[in-house]
Amino acid sequence: MKLKFGISTFLATCVALLSFDSNAYARKIKVGAPMQMGDDRFCFIRNKDLSKCKTFSFLGTMSAEDKAMEIKHWLISENVPVTLEPPDTLHIPDSVTFFSTEIGTNQTWKEMTGKKEKASFLQFHMSRETILTGLDGSGNVATYQNSFGFSTDIGEFTADSLISASDLPSLDVDSLLTTIFNNLFADLPSEFQSNLSLDLVSDTISFVFPENSLAGTGFLEVFMSDTGAIYSTSFAIESVPEPSSTISLLALGTLGAASTFKRKLKPSQSTEKETTKVG
Repeated sequence: MKLKFGISTFLATCVALLSFDSNAYARKIKVGAPMQMGDDRFCFIRNKDLSKCKTFSFLGTMSAEDKAMEIKHWLISENVPVTLEPPDTLHIPDSVTFFSTEIGTNQTWKEMTGKKEKASFLQFHMSRETILTGLDGSGNVATYQNSFGFSTDIGEFTADSLISASDLPSLDVDSLLTTIFNNLFADLPSEFQSNLSLDLVSDTISFVFPENSLAGTGFLEVFMSDTGAIYSTSFAIESVPEPSSTISLLALGTLGAASTFKRKLKPSQSTEKETTKVG
């Protein structure tokens, strides 16, 4: 039996090592279906370029998949090599260091860092145009959900706030943001509570992720069903360099194994030929 380990096999192995699961290294954005007709605005910064923004008008009957496709087409037109994981999750390359959105369609919005990215900071901001109604599009009591999370070497941490309009002391933006802030603050371990801040002048809740947070673990998720709510999110990330030596060693190891195997194979092939000749 003859075994062959040619250059084509070696190259294929190297390609597999260098290109495995590339989507895992991108920021992921899960797009929700619009619950009402409205405008959503998206902005991004790639490397040190100027920010690029676009406003979309979405129908309340649009599916999450169709909405994700529209955002994808726009990003591709801006030379951002985004991919779509069906049905509604966008994979954004780590060259995009900042992404923000203003939601006016009452959809769920979730962002997650890729495996080579660490979350840096996030902001949740209520627009000055917001006039809370306390009701969703079906006339039911509105709900407001805000959550974010990350992991360190000692564990996973998630801060979550889920309230209804009936929980608010008064139906206004200051009351809503204060209640959300208090819930998130209470959910955080004491060592991370100072990283969370509330600014009622700019109507913004901010969180600075700790330096020891792990790559691939940061996320934020927002959902508000109030028909009068217009809110925006900002999620900044930083890339974590991958040790190039790891892949280099794997590739060199593969090459070395190939060379050793071929050297060992030659004597046995010669002996096989000689034995056949004598017989």
